[in-house]
Amino acid sequence: MVPPPGTRVLVLDDHAVVRRGLLALLADVTWAGPVVEAGTVAEARELATRLQPGLAVVDVGLPDGDGIDFVTELVRIAPGCRSLVLTMDRSVGTAERALAAGAAGHLAKDSAPELVVDALGTIASGGVVLGWDLVAGRVRVGGAPPAPGARGPLAALSPRELEVARQVAAGVANPVIARHLGISEKTVRNVLSGVLPKVGARDRVHLALLVREHDGPG
Repeated sequence: MVPPPGTRVLVLDDHAVVRRGLLALLADVTWAGPVVEAGTVAEARELATRLQPGLAVVDVGLPDGDGIDFVTELVRIAPGCRSLVLTMDRSVGTAERALAAGAAGHLAKDSAPELVVDALGTIASGGVVLGWDLVAGRVRVGGAPPAPGARGPLAALSPRELEVARQVAAGVANPVIARHLGISEKTVRNVLSGVLPKVGARDRVHLALLVREHDGPG
């Protein structure tokens, strides 16, 4: 899916450098509309109520409150707004709280810039972004806890499947992947159709997010 064009974005972070960095990242994103910024929960509450953004990027620790509590407020005051909690707090408890509050994703601030942009696009188009801890099953989103010693989903992939997944994460198109691996485009499509359910990815964008966060920016 493609995010709705002109999606208004609200950035809530108490560090101006982070806010301006996100504004710069979104400046050339075709689907992103006006981007407004707030340094406090009070400012964000007023902007969200008045402007009804379609997407919010929210930090956790703020001068006048908790960003995750604000996500809960957003569900009420801007019901069409979807949220990404972007924070340096990588704890399992924080990730679980964010999802329980109604956020559509949780991501670390030190993620690669292209990963953040992809995550925002996924959320704006109706998807959910799960940081690697969530994908690997270490965060309980409901149901029984993972079995002891559970490993990340990429461990379930064969070497060829993993190579195809990494090519997708690098933004390589199917015809190029096929030539690189010496297989047909149909085989690439078949491999991908098997990879997606194995790792719990909805589409190519979600798969790219998972691989990039797992492998790191380098």
